[in-house]
Amino acid sequence: MFDPNLYPYVRVQNYTDGSLPKVLSDEFYNPTQDYLAMLFGAAMGTSFSIRTEEFDRESGGVVTSGMFGSQLRIANIFNAKAYSTTSLSPGEHGIWQVQVDTKGAFDFIAQDNSCFIGNRQFLWTAKVKMGIKSRLDTVTNEGFLLGLNSTITGLPSFVAGNDKPNWQAFIGTTFFDTGVPATDRTWFWLQIARQKDGIVRWYIKDSAPPGGLVCSQPFPGSLTSCRRFFRMRDSAGLAAAGDYAQI
Repeated sequence: MFDPNLYPYVRVQNYTDGSLPKVLSDEFYNPTQDYLAMLFGAAMGTSFSIRTEEFDRESGGVVTSGMFGSQLRIANIFNAKAYSTTSLSPGEHGIWQVQVDTKGAFDFIAQDNSCFIGNRQFLWTAKVKMGIKSRLDTVTNEGFLLGLNSTITGLPSFVAGNDKPNWQAFIGTTFFDTGVPATDRTWFWLQIARQKDGIVRWYIKDSAPPGGLVCSQPFPGSLTSCRRFFRMRDSAGLAAAGDYAQI
């Protein structure tokens, strides 16, 4: 349930009616029972938690404070705004756009309330598109960040900036180059997971080798003050009016 390359996110086997292989208990029935139990516990908020944000609430216009979507709140905004935008391609839905107002420095942070993961497994997912990365801030200044909190907390995240060509995986105090170009105007599926072995893994779907695994680092300790966190900024005044990101 916490590895996006395994069942239930991908099929255990491909079946053809009237032919082998058999449906095996250790590959299908037992894991299915385990995952259903986890899903029920998460739905009740007992053993696990489900936190989703499809950005399906209509904005009613430009948003410069308050809620960003239906669950995240704008924590900081300077020379920027957010609004719901039109879906243009199959698979796009509920898109919100963060956009720079006027040429110069800007900063935008959206987040939800903090949560305690502890040493449990987890799976975190986001889908994003950057406008022009070269006009964002540097990686260490969090030019473009999505993850479990800001880098000051040491919690795992994805970061991009004008000084690095590729997406960076961050945890603790260290950035790791994923080898995947952080290209402009491209949708990226970003996933962070921790499994039973205590290793945190970063995945970039549709833009990486099969499976999308781009980085892994041991991090078995307790995770506190976690939140869904998004930041886009430029402190050097490079940004132009209309520069944007979509999420």
